[in-house]
Amino acid sequence: MTKAPNDWYGIRAANGSMTLANCVVEYAGDGIRFEDTDTRWDSYSISDLTIRRCSGNGIWTTSGQYAQPITLNNIHLMFNSVGLTANGPVTLTGGQVANNTGIGISGSAAMTLTGCAITGNGGVGVSGSGAATLAGCAITGNGGDGVWMNASLQINGCTVSRNVGWGVNVYDYCNGSAMPAEIWNSSVLSNGSGGLTFNYAAVVGLVNNTISRNSGIGVNLNQYSGYIFTGVTYTAESAPLGS
Repeated sequence: MTKAPNDWYGIRAANGSMTLANCVVEYAGDGIRFEDTDTRWDSYSISDLTIRRCSGNGIWTTSGQYAQPITLNNIHLMFNSVGLTANGPVTLTGGQVANNTGIGISGSAAMTLTGCAITGNGGVGVSGSGAATLAGCAITGNGGDGVWMNASLQINGCTVSRNVGWGVNVYDYCNGSAMPAEIWNSSVLSNGSGGLTFNYAAVVGLVNNTISRNSGIGVNLNQYSGYIFTGVTYTAESAPLGS
């Protein structure tokens, strides 16, 4: 029988604890759905998985007042419609989110991404409306912006390069509230629309970054709040800094 996306429903974590390791999940609707809205007394051990060629999400997490963070270690989400949809909080360490036809990672809850490769997705690499922290990640070659956020954002030690849109696009229009956007020790290189753009109520801090060879503006400031630049390396291959 020829395999095809949506051949089966996928794995549903509806209640209770779950351990998964060294598995391949493929050709499902959603690969894994974490559906329990109250996980205070549950535990998940999820590591070393490949989830691929699903018609929907590789991984989907639910929201809820008592939904505790889902921790995912060395997960490979590839060739799905969306790699990860985080309606509830997620910590993703290692692994890759690659070659999904839409967004790589979409989050409306808090996300912590460490040491991840988010590459070659058809849409935005990382899109979020919940607070996000990215450390040591490579966000490269995505079909939209590398990172698009409408919430607080911290990026440290990341490479954001060769994305079709902006490297980092921070919208931060949250009922007029000032939201921090900090980028540290990172390289923002060769992105199509420009390097960094900050809009509306973003409070911007840029420390010890390299912003170079972007096709549009290197750093665009289109917001109402303050900003601090320290140790930015800016090269002439990019368009001038905007304001």
